[in-house]
Amino acid sequence: MKHLLLLLSLMATSMLCVHAADSVTSIVRDGWSYDRNDFYRTDAEMELNRKQNKGLWTPGWAEYDFEIVEAGWYELWLGGCPPEWPRDIYIDGDVVTRLQLAYGQDKLDSGPRDGVRFKEANLYLSKGSHYIRFQRYGFPGVLPSIWELRPSDQSAGARLRAVIDDSRIQAPKSKLNIRLQAGTQEHAIAYDLYWKNEKTDEVTFASQVEFSANQAFVEKSVQFVMPEAGLYSLQAKVADEWLRPADLKAGFFISGDLAKETAPLEPDFNVAGVFANGGVLQQGEPMPVWGMGFPGEEVVVTLAEQQQVTQVDAEGYWEVIFEPLRVEDAPVELRVESEGHKAVRVKDLVVGDVWLLSGQSNMGGSVLSAASEEVLEEANNPNVRLAYVFDRGVDRAGKPWTKGLFWKQAVSGGDAQNLKQWNAIPFAFGMEVGQALNYPIGLVNANRGGTMISNWISREAHRSIPSLQVLLDVEREYTEQRVPELLHINKLYGQVTKWKRESAKAEANGTAPPREPNIVASTRSRDGIALNYDSLIQPLGRLPIKGVLWYQGESDSQVAAAYSERFKVLVENWRSLFGNETLPFLYVQIAYGTGKLYTGEPVEDVGSELKSQQLKSLSEVPYTAMVVTNDLMTPADDVHYRNKLPVGQRLAWAALATVYKMGTPKLSPIYKSQQIEDGAIRLSFDHTAGSLHASGGDSLQGFTIAGRDQKWVHANAVIEGDTVLVSSPEVSDPVAVRYSWFPQPSGANLVNKHGLPAPVFRTDDWELTTEGIYWKQ
Repeated sequence: MKHLLLLLSLMATSMLCVHAADSVTSIVRDGWSYDRNDFYRTDAEMELNRKQNKGLWTPGWAEYDFEIVEAGWYELWLGGCPPEWPRDIYIDGDVVTRLQLAYGQDKLDSGPRDGVRFKEANLYLSKGSHYIRFQRYGFPGVLPSIWELRPSDQSAGARLRAVIDDSRIQAPKSKLNIRLQAGTQEHAIAYDLYWKNEKTDEVTFASQVEFSANQAFVEKSVQFVMPEAGLYSLQAKVADEWLRPADLKAGFFISGDLAKETAPLEPDFNVAGVFANGGVLQQGEPMPVWGMGFPGEEVVVTLAEQQQVTQVDAEGYWEVIFEPLRVEDAPVELRVESEGHKAVRVKDLVVGDVWLLSGQSNMGGSVLSAASEEVLEEANNPNVRLAYVFDRGVDRAGKPWTKGLFWKQAVSGGDAQNLKQWNAIPFAFGMEVGQALNYPIGLVNANRGGTMISNWISREAHRSIPSLQVLLDVEREYTEQRVPELLHINKLYGQVTKWKRESAKAEANGTAPPREPNIVASTRSRDGIALNYDSLIQPLGRLPIKGVLWYQGESDSQVAAAYSERFKVLVENWRSLFGNETLPFLYVQIAYGTGKLYTGEPVEDVGSELKSQQLKSLSEVPYTAMVVTNDLMTPADDVHYRNKLPVGQRLAWAALATVYKMGTPKLSPIYKSQQIEDGAIRLSFDHTAGSLHASGGDSLQGFTIAGRDQKWVHANAVIEGDTVLVSSPEVSDPVAVRYSWFPQPSGANLVNKHGLPAPVFRTDDWELTTEGIYWKQ
């Protein structure tokens, strides 16, 4: 990086450099001297980025103006960004490459200037003014720190480019049309094209294309036959010389059967996968039972002492509804029968309360890493049961269908390893609530890592507010541009490259080879709009539940300002699905990104903005409660901190207080109001439990204060009764306070009588840095 900064400083005196090549000059631009840009960050953040030598580590785009003095072919070379990272390039608003990357063969370690450089693509440019845009879809988000347009020479690899309009995912033996652009001036050129299997490195002849002499620019449409199933690149050869991948710039292709990835399930006679041995059924609610069958057949369903008879409908579904069950009815058996089929029996069903757990990866985390073996060895509550929801695909009517749940009891039998399938949060929640209620507690876990909240909201609900509708608009645009398939192909290429590298190491070391990556044609993304709603939540929609535990938000930090209204839509969406307008939602205010202590000056922080939106939801969405986690991280932790048992315990306390109305409420102190008095601000709180304290010391930490100039400084804070008085000698006329508003822990230590921490909060309503940003690239 120091070398790069030196290079940039040397170039600072001239943002436009020229280098002679025949009679036409090269065009060189410093990557930071853009003419227009949109980085989705404030100028202050960008300046901080530069000071910390991080480069342009952010999604977004930058545009540069340039002048072409003579029409012809040019080579685009880049520096300061890894060749293997995908990027978008536009000329005058038209796509040159979309999410393309470069091979190692495209690198060049020598040139007019020092520094890592590589060839990106060949371009034919007309005389006159142009502009180029470099754009990133998402992480990694660094843009070139230097770029160059070199006039091409007469070589075969300098005047050729492929343009792909068709999908890059095709069935074997199908036809693929590619436009080949070329230009020759001295002699005709015949290009031999080959398919290269990226897993085996085998090449097979695909086609030969000839271009006549004395043509500055010509385009031909060529039809290729897709090879057998696999991941391929298209390579070009002239005589005995292989061209660089950047010369052709065709990218990668998948030969495979996409239909297999979305094929409906085979007709079957069965009960829905949510009904499984050892499961927990919700007490006190009408109990629907449903499943698959063959149209027109009669189905007899027996649950406990109740029996219902129904007929399979034309789409292959059947459903019956039983009278509410009681805790004392258990254990019960579910039996489903139809003439000509083996009866389906679901055994050891108990009756109690069922909680649905969802969100992203922090709803996970092994209980083995969160609790001591001594604690786990004593676990013995067979009525606390956990199951995970997995997507099995779609049935023949096109509706989602879950795999059968596998229920696990909270019983260690004296061996902590018997609880290895348990996550810490459901374990602590279930044990605490189960002990308080003394009847069965079922925990259905349907979380998925790295997912945004949009993933968990139905497509129909996306149309209810503009900040979600825009995601549908972007999805439509990106689908038209084939972005999902490009992301999928690039991911597979990365997996194949890693596998080949690790295979070579294994062979050299005489160790077992790694598992071979599977080349699938499906472009299904883990973060697609409504993906997990459709596959994991909607199939549970007819199942009565007591409430929802929700831990999600880290992936939405870059669009934090939109979170509270999106969360409200999610809650309303799920309540509608489960047919319960008052369905309790207990959720977690996310933790810091890292546990390392922050000692710097106050800064804008998207994570804190997300947390403030989560707190905002507490007053906007009824029948909710929020627990706080900022005090649970150690300096060694990242966002996936280990100490998750308190999270489950706090969720249990919130459930007992707000849902079950049992015992003394144990909730975090919540900021209520502020009053300005004599150069200070007095803060009032709800849920103090009678008193406030500074945890772990005599003085409060983590408060910042600002005047009307909106400049934040560290503040002094003292507890006075049930209030906190905040001030600073640097701010004589304060108007707002923020608490724990940092990217990492800062020692913030305000707690109530129960020792529960205050959440991240702010008293201002000033514009957030993520205001107006509704989707992240």
